[in-house]
Amino acid sequence: MKIVSAHQPHFLPWMGYFNKVLRSDVFIWLEDVQFRKNYFQNRTKIKSNTGELWLSVSVKKAPLETNISDIEIALKKDMVKASKTLRTYYSKAEYFKSIFPQFEDILLKDYHHLNDLNYDLFILVLDILEIDTKIVRSSELLEKEYEDPNERLLAMCNASEATQYIAGKGGRNYMNQDAFAKNDIEILWQDFPINSISYKQLHGEFIKGLSTIDVLFNLGPKKTKELIMTPWQKS
Repeated sequence: MKIVSAHQPHFLPWMGYFNKVLRSDVFIWLEDVQFRKNYFQNRTKIKSNTGELWLSVSVKKAPLETNISDIEIALKKDMVKASKTLRTYYSKAEYFKSIFPQFEDILLKDYHHLNDLNYDLFILVLDILEIDTKIVRSSELLEKEYEDPNERLLAMCNASEATQYIAGKGGRNYMNQDAFAKNDIEILWQDFPINSISYKQLHGEFIKGLSTIDVLFNLGPKKTKELIMTPWQKS
């Protein structure tokens, strides 16, 4: 049995993203698909002293069909700003001093492409949490191109020898479930129980669905991983 999942790169994503990685034997870093403007690929939610706050990376204008891997960072000073923002709102968190320098080292590097920044931050979180799931970059997985997204996803699963595939609930709207069944791949519909999870945060009332760094700074790696491992029922 081999469990595979895939997801577009996100900037410092939330716990549900890493739950999918942790539950998989192989995770496909889906970098050669169309960039989605004003979404989580170049921004994430953190917590300030006044509530929820977007932490963003500005990117250069590009044609609508541009792949994520080709999106360029517009303002490198955004990363300096992001670093200062994290210091401002998390410096009093219990695990900030021990964890933040690793993130700052990456944030302040001279990246040209958003995908490279996101990938290095993603790998850092996996290292901190000691998650050893095999990571495969989609651009290196297939020998031919597929115009149909369903055919491409199925081809990636077959190339990864998947017997089960973890899909988000939204996948029900576009995935060809019959094709997966014909290829003997069972679909596991992820339903991460975000509404039942809470933990100690700074700055007042609890806010759900924030970047995983919010959990790391407040709880540390061990407890963060325990929350990420929260089980969900397949359906």
